[in-house]
Amino acid sequence: MENIIVYKVDLERKGRITQLPDSQKIFGTLIYQYLNRHQDKEVDNLIEKIKGNYLAISNLMPEGFIPTPKEFLMEGISKKENKNNLKEFYKEIKKRDYISENELSYLIKRGGKIKNIPYVSVEKIQQLHICIDELIYGIPGMESSLYSVPEVLVKKYSGNRLQRKEEVFKFSFYIAFDDKELEKEIVNLLKILKEEEDILCMGARGSQGLNLYQIISCKKYNLYDSRRTTTYLNVGMLLPNKINYKDSYLTSFMSERRPYDGIGLGKMEERYFITFLNAGSVVKMEDGISIKGAGQLIPSKFDEKSVVFGNSFLYPIYGLKEESR
Repeated sequence: MENIIVYKVDLERKGRITQLPDSQKIFGTLIYQYLNRHQDKEVDNLIEKIKGNYLAISNLMPEGFIPTPKEFLMEGISKKENKNNLKEFYKEIKKRDYISENELSYLIKRGGKIKNIPYVSVEKIQQLHICIDELIYGIPGMESSLYSVPEVLVKKYSGNRLQRKEEVFKFSFYIAFDDKELEKEIVNLLKILKEEEDILCMGARGSQGLNLYQIISCKKYNLYDSRRTTTYLNVGMLLPNKINYKDSYLTSFMSERRPYDGIGLGKMEERYFITFLNAGSVVKMEDGISIKGAGQLIPSKFDEKSVVFGNSFLYPIYGLKEESR
């Protein structure tokens, strides 16, 4: 594996959440925190370093778990199991938004034996909130109003017969570099955020105590080793560039881009969309093509100094039969 340095950043959530931050949200948070501590010129220099080198970031994931490559596993199991077993496997895998990092290779090799494997599920709920209008508007006697906010519960299931479950509070994301100067800048920032015990807002309604996280640790992580593979699990928002589309297992979504004008998201007559690959897609690289070319950054349509971050972190899948040929 080429010279790519990986860090694993562990966080703890502080309160309830409406969604798990994706790689773009994490990238934006880091740039915002860097901006708070540096002059504009230094921030511009950092962006230029990012444009000229390799920086990859994953989504925020439950600690020790990765997105389940459902289509990839279903394709593999359909070649080994009969229809009844296949139906049961499909029923079980639908529940699993995330599976243990240690269990991915087991599932690839063993196929349908999935019931006893621990997993994490993300469940959507509606939480009631109360707005005390008389305090907001200063008019005594005004009735308070109720409204609901969509939130998510992230739960870990033991996968055994007792099927214990617990809410998840610890999360992590991966970040990778190939440039020592860029590594130093970003890792120093992460360590400062940890030491200062900053509370990071990574989502909407932070003023209401939602989507708040605190960094617990930032350590080098030996994930890319000398074993050979051209197959990777996408664990972030990937804006695809040089990948083997034919042999990959991909799901995508379309994201609308709008500028933030200081008041809120700007309204435009022209609508601007970008298609990203979902986390859980399995990306196949062509022989001889580096993972550095899998994703890309593109200029923002609304600000020439800004970029749309599409360099998702790719998690290596080792041990596939075709890789050993």
